[in-house]
Amino acid sequence: MIVAVMCIFLVIGVIFTLQNNQTLRQTESETIDSQISSPIVTQMDLDIQTEQKQQELERYQEEPVPSSEIIPIIDCTNLTQNSILTGCDFSGKDFQDINLSFSDLSFANFTGANLSHAKLLGVDLNNAILSNADFSFSDLTDADISYANLDKVNLAGANLIGTDLRYTLLSFANLDHTNISYSDLSGADLTGAKMIGTDLRVSLLINAELTGADMHNPDMTDWKSKTNLVGGISENALFYGADLSGAILQYANLSYVNLSGANLSYADLTNANLVGTDLRGTDLTGTNLENAILS
Repeated sequence: MIVAVMCIFLVIGVIFTLQNNQTLRQTESETIDSQISSPIVTQMDLDIQTEQKQQELERYQEEPVPSSEIIPIIDCTNLTQNSILTGCDFSGKDFQDINLSFSDLSFANFTGANLSHAKLLGVDLNNAILSNADFSFSDLTDADISYANLDKVNLAGANLIGTDLRYTLLSFANLDHTNISYSDLSGADLTGAKMIGTDLRVSLLINAELTGADMHNPDMTDWKSKTNLVGGISENALFYGADLSGAILQYANLSYVNLSGANLSYADLTNANLVGTDLRGTDLTGTNLENAILS
């Protein structure tokens, strides 16, 4: 009986030993196969990889930078048409008779500069500083002067047809005999401005400030089409104490405008819209109110 049990354990031990040997041979075989199948990295392979990476780097460096990422270099001495002169300082400079048409002059400083008789058609002067500058008899047709500072500027006799003057500071500016027809002066500050004989036909003055402005005989009539100036001098504009004596305001829209204390003596308000207009203390001596809409 004991001999039989020992024989059984002996057989089991032999079988276990055979299985372990088989497993070891299989593992060794897989390791050898793996070593055979794995490529041997040589120095030549490393050199080729390094060369490929260098070529990729060179191609990247040669690629052009997108135009949107290029920062233009501003040359403030290039005073010609179509120039980019953004932010340049021209304060006190003499540019009489210069031609800078279609140039970008946004954020530039022209304080006290002389640009009389200059050609400035289609220029971009938004947010520029133009205080005390002389633009008399210059041509600014279709220019963008929005949000600019034109305090005490001289624009007498200048041509500003179709100009964007929204939210500009034009306090105490000289606009005598200036042509600002078909322009947008919405939100502009014209406090104390001189506007004798100014042509404002079909211009927008929505929410404009004209307190104390001197506007003897400004022409605010489109003689051909008799356009109703919806905003020509429009809602909420302030003309407190302004001098509009003899002004031509035919077909003008003056609804809800503050004209209190203003001088409208001998002004022509034929067919004008005066609905909601504040006329308290206004001088209407000799004023023509024929067919004017009062309510």
